[in-house]
Amino acid sequence: MWTTLVGLPHLQCSLAILTLLSAHIGGFVMGLFVGVVFYPIISESKRHKTVAWVFKMAAIPAAIILFVLLVKNFYTSDPYAGMAYSHP
Repeated sequence: MWTTLVGLPHLQCSLAILTLLSAHIGGFVMGLFVGVVFYPIISESKRHKTVAWVFKMAAIPAAIILFVLLVKNFYTSDPYAGMAYSHP
């Protein structure tokens, strides 16, 4: 893909920035999911404990699905296949 963009340095720069931003956003979201799971419940309220456990049970599968999808996309033969706009 980079060979077809040789004459378009502004597009190369845009793709590099997009890649860096999406990596940082993905890491942030994954950190939130894992942080929710390991954060202790410090409230005495039964309602707060229930809400916290619901979020924990929702964050575990969400983190696993996100991790599997990101690893699968990283190790595909064409990682840009998911971005239809990048192919001519």
